[in-house]
Amino acid sequence: MHEKAALEKAEQDLRGMLKATGLLAKGSYQPQEVQDILGISESEFHRMINRYERRSDGVLRNPCSLDSFVLNRHRRVRFGELVDFLRRNNSAARICG
Repeated sequence: MHEKAALEKAEQDLRGMLKATGLLAKGSYQPQEVQDILGISESEFHRMINRYERRSDGVLRNPCSLDSFVLNRHRRVRFGELVDFLRRNNSAARICG
C-alpha cells in the first residue's frame, strides 16, 4: 500500500477506534485512554513504551512499540504516534503482544 494511503487508512482506523471508545481526537492521550483505544492492558502499555528505541540509522527496532513523552509528571502518547503505530502494524485488529 502506498505510504500516504497507509497513513490515511491508519488515521481513519484510529478515528473509528476513538469513536468506539467515546473519546475525541486530540493532541495526546493518557495511558488509560491509550489502553482503551488499543484494547491493551496496563502492563502491555508499559512494555510497549519501554521497548521504543531507534537504531543509529533511525529505524525503529520494534514496530510493536509506542513513543511517549512526560508532561507534568504524566505520560502521554501523541495522536500522530497512535496513527503511526497502526500504520506500522498494518491493522487496527493486530495489536502486538
